[in-house]
Amino acid sequence: MKIGILSMQKIHNYGSFLQALSLKMQLEARGHDVYFIDILPGKQIVKPEAPSRGSYLSKLDRYFFKRIENYFLFKKMAKIHIRDYETYLQTAKVLPDGESFDLAVIGSDEVFNATAPSPWGFSSQLFGDVKNAKRVVTYAASCGHTTAQRAKELGIEGELKEAMENLACISVRDENTSEFVKTILGKTPELNVDPVLISSFDPYIPVLKKRKPYLLVYAYANRINDPREIAAIKAYAKQNRLEVLCVGMQQRWCKHNISASAFELLAYVKNAECVVTDTFHGTVFSLKYNKKFVSLIRDSNRNKLGGLLTQLGAISRSVTDLGCFENVMDAPIDYDAIQAMIKNEQQKAYDYLDKVTRPEE
Repeated sequence: MKIGILSMQKIHNYGSFLQALSLKMQLEARGHDVYFIDILPGKQIVKPEAPSRGSYLSKLDRYFFKRIENYFLFKKMAKIHIRDYETYLQTAKVLPDGESFDLAVIGSDEVFNATAPSPWGFSSQLFGDVKNAKRVVTYAASCGHTTAQRAKELGIEGELKEAMENLACISVRDENTSEFVKTILGKTPELNVDPVLISSFDPYIPVLKKRKPYLLVYAYANRINDPREIAAIKAYAKQNRLEVLCVGMQQRWCKHNISASAFELLAYVKNAECVVTDTFHGTVFSLKYNKKFVSLIRDSNRNKLGGLLTQLGAISRSVTDLGCFENVMDAPIDYDAIQAMIKNEQQKAYDYLDKVTRPEE
């Protein structure tokens, strides 16, 4: 079959790239010809907040040179992300004019996050309105922090239902999204884990140069900025004789901010003594590679991150304040039990993908 994946594959984000690659790998392993579909922009129903520029004087602080460093790191990382998705996802591969996909798979990531500001706005295509596909399904779709109530408040509930009625099978990755589907469509979707957990990237992961033992901070750029949390991370690292590394995105207070490809990032995760993260995929990487870690739960990630940790029996690794994370980090973690749960979830994912890619009789 010719299968199109409708995802966020061109976002400059490690998790978005790796989940897209994993889904591609799984579909190709089943003998299918796989393409990626670009998102068609819809209407802008939520305006993004204008960034605060501030005065030039306000930026003349101890992080002035770090801001310059961050600019060049951002530029370098953009080129690395583009190289990764062009090389491994083959995003330039397009369906010949006039042809249709036998199947479109929407997923994964926050493809159902309809009420979040985005470059494409509210696109009905992401909810099932895929014009050039004979059949449409989802895999591990997530609403992020979107809820059915918020969709109703914004007046898009009817449009969502109309688009989602095109879906032959629905798979989501968290309970919030499951409740969203039940409310909007009146159907109970299947629950599947993020694609990063169902494929092995080991053949792509390089061997890194040996360096001192380190604590890896994996968070969105400069988002860990509370002085108490910064002090706690530095104190823990010093106590345990660890360097602090940030990979792919800068934290201005961190001495070592490193550019890396997605597979180099995974190597840094695998080699880390421990991981501090506030992201969904940073948590996924830590669980995948049996790392000692803590995950900072914020209002913006509570639904998806809290759901993941609960689903895999690791909610004890979560904190709401990094100012006191030491006890959580040093607590034992039963990876035999967690890996058994991941293995069970992998089989559920394989069964679902087998079912939705089976030729219709």
